[in-house]
Amino acid sequence: MTEKEEKLLNKWALSHLEQGYCPRCKTQIEDYGVLEVQDSCIYYPFTCKKCSFEGREWYDLTFTGFTDTQGNEMEDKTIGVYKENTRVELKQDVERYPHFIAKKGMKGTVIRNDDDEIAVKLDEKLIGSEEWDNCVVWYKQDFNTGGDFSEEVSNDLMVIE
Repeated sequence: MTEKEEKLLNKWALSHLEQGYCPRCKTQIEDYGVLEVQDSCIYYPFTCKKCSFEGREWYDLTFTGFTDTQGNEMEDKTIGVYKENTRVELKQDVERYPHFIAKKGMKGTVIRNDDDEIAVKLDEKLIGSEEWDNCVVWYKQDFNTGGDFSEEVSNDLMVIE
């Protein structure tokens, strides 16, 4: 093979790279070295048994989630659009009889959102809400829903900013 032909073949091979195959001779790679980490990538070193090419097969790392130490997936417990630190405004009066009525137009920040409740800390001091640290809280148990209760809460709240 001439030098020009080899360059053309290498150029073609590099434009047709396939995971698990030698980039030079296209033979399936049978043995890999130990996985190595570099920045946000990993690679497997290898030597092609057919053409003796030594190289590294690279992979990008992408965050895909969490597990606990037993391998159980951890789920995002945030309900609906009301993630923590989201700014919201009351769309209507919210009554927490006999303690207080939070008036339409009051603004605040979502400080808690989990399977059981959504809590909004109001910007303006609301007399009667001291026991709840100036928060209006929606409890899942107060709604007739089996899952996401943020739709019901959306009758009272709208996201701002």
